[in-house]
Amino acid sequence: MRGASIALTAMLIAGLTTPVFADTTVSIVDVQESAVARKLCDRIAKDYEAEHKGVSVNFKYIQGEAYKEKLPTLLQSEGRPDIVYSRGGGVMDAQNQAGFLKDITAEAAPFEENLAQTAVNAFKVGGKTVGVPFDTGLVAFYYNKDLFKKAGVNADAIKTWDDFLGAVKALKAAGITPIINGGGDKWPMHFYYSYLIMRIGGENALSDAKAGKNGLQEQHLC
Repeated sequence: MRGASIALTAMLIAGLTTPVFADTTVSIVDVQESAVARKLCDRIAKDYEAEHKGVSVNFKYIQGEAYKEKLPTLLQSEGRPDIVYSRGGGVMDAQNQAGFLKDITAEAAPFEENLAQTAVNAFKVGGKTVGVPFDTGLVAFYYNKDLFKKAGVNADAIKTWDDFLGAVKALKAAGITPIINGGGDKWPMHFYYSYLIMRIGGENALSDAKAGKNGLQEQHLC
């Protein structure tokens, strides 16, 4: 996936919707913490600058949790960034309602057909495109082979939800804590039960919760 990320990041910079004039600065705020990825972004910026004389592309990196606190202030400042990182969802909807996001439907159309439709739809508001997906993240369980062996659990045999629950019970019976998750910031916890809800209830379960239907209620953890 690294190659795809590189190409889309370059397209994002090249696809700026405002005309580029001499002595123009394009500011981009990101949460990227990887030194390798930052080096890549800086190289893309330099390549773009070399092809567009008079243009400077500046990346600013803010640590993940601090980013959520600082972004609203940045968006309301006179020196607001041209491109920002977004996880989509309710926060992005609020940013759009506040008038901070630009409709880039026409600019994104040429390469949207090369992306997964679910990823494209995640950055649409009211049918218009306001963002471009350029990266993917892995949400998974990692397990301790020695502890599984001690509990008599075969990880390769876990294929269904019932298999998973059976493994949890076997681990507990062996005196082993089945699952540990770093939930101090709250949002990492939601991946697991959100995916479970989608698997069991489908897309309607989430949309109903967002709309407050059937006694359901949406919770914002990000």
